[in-house]
Amino acid sequence: MSRVQLKIFSTIKYEKLTSNVSAFPFNKYRILPSRLVKNKIVEEPQIITDIKSATIDQLILAHSPEYVAKYMNGSISEQEIKRIGVKWSTTAVDRALRVVGASTQAAEESLKNGASANLAGGQHHAHHDFGSGYSVFNDIVVAAETFRRDGLLKKWLCIDLDVHQGDGTATITKDWSHAFTLSVHSKKVFPLRKCHSSVDVELESGVGDEEYLSTVQKSLNDLEARVRSGTLSFELLMYQSGVDILDGDGLGNLKVSLNGCKIRDEMVMDFAKRCGQVPVCCTLGGGYPNKKIHDPMLNGMQNIIEAHCQTIQALKKYIS
Repeated sequence: MSRVQLKIFSTIKYEKLTSNVSAFPFNKYRILPSRLVKNKIVEEPQIITDIKSATIDQLILAHSPEYVAKYMNGSISEQEIKRIGVKWSTTAVDRALRVVGASTQAAEESLKNGASANLAGGQHHAHHDFGSGYSVFNDIVVAAETFRRDGLLKKWLCIDLDVHQGDGTATITKDWSHAFTLSVHSKKVFPLRKCHSSVDVELESGVGDEEYLSTVQKSLNDLEARVRSGTLSFELLMYQSGVDILDGDGLGNLKVSLNGCKIRDEMVMDFAKRCGQVPVCCTLGGGYPNKKIHDPMLNGMQNIIEAHCQTIQALKKYIS
């Protein structure tokens, strides 16, 4: 593969939601682009901020037309909104569509040039007919299915290493022979009622670098064995690289270090390389500061941003 510049996609122009509408830390998406430039991981022109909205035709590749319609037109119930965790508004609708659009653009770039990322992607708790856990529409599934629909790929793999299980991705794809999902997650965090991915690996609370990294490596080795035996094939890897595995994360319960996160990302890139330099589309997923501490130097936000930067660095190295 010839050397190409990494292009990544940011919804920064559309990040207008605040803490008044959700407990989700939207602010990290406003911080991350400038930090990537400051850390000399990418230059500003490599961060694409003109994001197309996902279309209805795209959304129904993963979701029921009824769910899509009622979220779009605001007829969704208060109970359903509470389950999502983000108050409904036309601004929230626009952001939801742009997040899916950014993952779709990132997947397209990955298929063309080997790797890309949506800095705000990873809505893996969105199910076929309802949203959940800050996730409105499942951008991981929609992005991959868009290019399967268009004939640019036949099969795809999702590796989800967020501390929370990718339950929405699992349920949407459960009967699809063309999609394979691996989720390595903590047993005792949201969602408490787990669903069935193609492969689920559960971790106990308090797991640190050594056990975490050995578990991830074994899981990747098992996937590679399937590839080599011919029982698994894929033309696109969707990588949900949540950093809520970090020690002290506000919604996690593992004790992985910043360096552990870095090694994990490198493991995934090495796996993709061994599988034939398959295109990698990364969604950054979770990473939550401690809500009881407002100082960003103390509440974990700085580590979260740094961990996300490390992921982009790993992608950059993958195609260099």
